[in-house]
Amino acid sequence: MDEGYLRYSRSPKPIHDIYQKEYWAYYPRMRIGKFDREDIEHFAKLLKVKPSRYGKEWRIEIAGDRVMAVLKQIKPYIRGEKLSQVEMILDNGKFYIPNTTTEQFPYVLSLVKPERLRHYLTKKVTITPAPPRTASPTPMEMQQMRALRAQGLSLREIARIVGYTAPTVGKYLKM
Repeated sequence: MDEGYLRYSRSPKPIHDIYQKEYWAYYPRMRIGKFDREDIEHFAKLLKVKPSRYGKEWRIEIAGDRVMAVLKQIKPYIRGEKLSQVEMILDNGKFYIPNTTTEQFPYVLSLVKPERLRHYLTKKVTITPAPPRTASPTPMEMQQMRALRAQGLSLREIARIVGYTAPTVGKYLKM
């Protein structure tokens, strides 16, 4: 994975719990990029995702629970500095931080220099997300669902972020 990264990405909008308090959700994300199309297509086939092209580089990205599942499987084969990054993601998974108006929360938390990530991990809390909405999603929300799906998030993770049920997200992503 020398041609990729592991990091945490923040949800695009705050998540509400059953008491209507706001939280930022941070979920793990992995990207693998190579200039050799055959290598990336092999990885993509194994991970069941579609590769994309960015300039001359071919990439695959996965996020959320899929990252956790992949990392659990490949952890025995990882050595060096990436091992500590993988262990940090497996130990913490997805986490929530209370949203405050006094602090600006970063969109990305890097695992390369984990001091900043450790600072935010001290603030993590366990929440019970609010029940999803029952109305139809707006075109902007549908676009957000497609973007999250392209990042490799499961229907359940997308539903938590956008506030709809997983079947509703699945229905609108098929359209």
